[in-house]
Amino acid sequence: MEGRGASRVLYIDWLRIFAVLLLFPFHTLRVFNDEDLYVKALPVAEWVDGVLWFISIWHMPLLFFLAGCSTYLALHKRRGGQYALERTKRLLVPLVLGIFVLIPPQTSRVRPGG
Repeated sequence: MEGRGASRVLYIDWLRIFAVLLLFPFHTLRVFNDEDLYVKALPVAEWVDGVLWFISIWHMPLLFFLAGCSTYLALHKRRGGQYALERTKRLLVPLVLGIFVLIPPQTSRVRPGG
């Protein structure tokens, strides 16, 4: 375990922290923009569209870049099969939970009078 921290790339960790924390204001602001969303605040603010556009043009590419960096670094410490098994175990539970618990209430719309 001694050499484990030696190959850590700290700026990748800080970029990941920044990218994840930026998700909170991004998704919160979506309530106030013009785009159709299951929850909407009235009145909508026009300036929010510009902020969301600015964040969205680089935020997802940043997240994919960080995922690639993390995968590249992780594959230096384990074989591909080990890595795939770890990722499957770690991501399968949230995927199933999201599919069956989170998505149905968001996609079913209550229609007035019906």
